[in-house]
Amino acid sequence: MALINKLLAVWSVLRGCQLTKRNPQRRKTWLWRVLVSLDQLANALFAPLLNAALVGRGVEGPFGHEDETLSSVLGKLHYAGVLDKMPVIRAVYRTLNRIENKHCERSIECVGWMIVDIEERIK
Repeated sequence: MALINKLLAVWSVLRGCQLTKRNPQRRKTWLWRVLVSLDQLANALFAPLLNAALVGRGVEGPFGHEDETLSSVLGKLHYAGVLDKMPVIRAVYRTLNRIENKHCERSIECVGWMIVDIEERIK
């Protein structure tokens, strides 16, 4: 089963590149969607670790919504004023914003939790 999944993943990437070969704009759109989905996967996958670092074990934190990117969560945490509590998370925030000016703020999505909920989640 694992081999089939790997083969399907390789086929999907090759097929995506082939379909977008003649149309650069379509290739950019396809690549962008793949990158956003990896970002969303990282948010869901590393949620227990990031929430434990931010709010402590056994408490549901802001990370982990499957349709939200890490950048969106970091932007919300910035507006909530809690990034100063976690130097490692703040470093990721600053790195993303160096790559693109105000990246995390521009990436905020209206899914998951909202900024007004942060005080209740982080106590």
